[in-house]
Amino acid sequence: MPTITDRAKTEPLLKTMRLGHGTLECIDIVKTRRFYEEVLGFTNGPRPAFNFPGAWLYSEGHRALDADIGRVLARVADRVCDIWRQPDSGIWEVRDGPFQFTHSKVMCWVALDRAVRLAERGELPRRHAGRWKREAAAIEAYVETECWSDALGSYTRTAGDTRVDASLLMLPLMEYRKDAPSNRISGTVDAVMRELRAGDFVYRYRADDGVPGGEGCFVNCSFWLVSALARIGRVDEATALMERLVARANDVGLYSEEIDPSSGEFLGNFPQALVHLALVDAAVALDRATRHVEA
Repeated sequence: MPTITDRAKTEPLLKTMRLGHGTLECIDIVKTRRFYEEVLGFTNGPRPAFNFPGAWLYSEGHRALDADIGRVLARVADRVCDIWRQPDSGIWEVRDGPFQFTHSKVMCWVALDRAVRLAERGELPRRHAGRWKREAAAIEAYVETECWSDALGSYTRTAGDTRVDASLLMLPLMEYRKDAPSNRISGTVDAVMRELRAGDFVYRYRADDGVPGGEGCFVNCSFWLVSALARIGRVDEATALMERLVARANDVGLYSEEIDPSSGEFLGNFPQALVHLALVDAAVALDRATRHVEA
């Protein structure tokens, strides 16, 4: 593809281009993941009208899901019960998998946790709610035993691994074990900062992913870090980091997918919706945490 090759020589935003997406062969148990659980539009796969956190937030806003959506989500929850034990290619769609990714397991837990809560409100059919609750407990037990490292003081990238992954910052964002008397979440945030942080930025991971070449830091990971810090009560750290990240936007307030942590040069897709969604979540989390401290 000579035109792409020529452009890559002259356009910094194309420096991280990878020819051939390669995700067709990836197993993603959570095409279910953003398909079932997260905010709309992050995936290259199907985009349904609703997802579990989205449905839960809708319900929390004093609105009721209609019966058709409730039935669809109930079937999705049943499917999650069937597949959560399978390995997959993870949120980053690595090419050397599949693995038992911690983030994928937790997102399956999120789906079932929200399904149970919605069923208790009468917004999902209740006939399988007992199974959803049992499988959610089984997922949590798996994560707590197989995806935790005493040596790291952190959850790990995959079951039995000794490394971390920036997707672990999503655990407090998804309220995983929110009410548990444990410092495991804060320990995980510290481990990600220790192992993956480069100044104000955060690498996705430091592991082979089956794709040759290097990459910059994914900017959404830095905003995830702000959100995580705010949610575990480290508001001063979160505020300082947020202020520095906001100053990194371009002249119209936009960000690219990645950034070179040494030069500050934008890399990859531009603009990147995931980054801006992470920015919004970080701002909301920081505002709530600040209000709580002031109260």
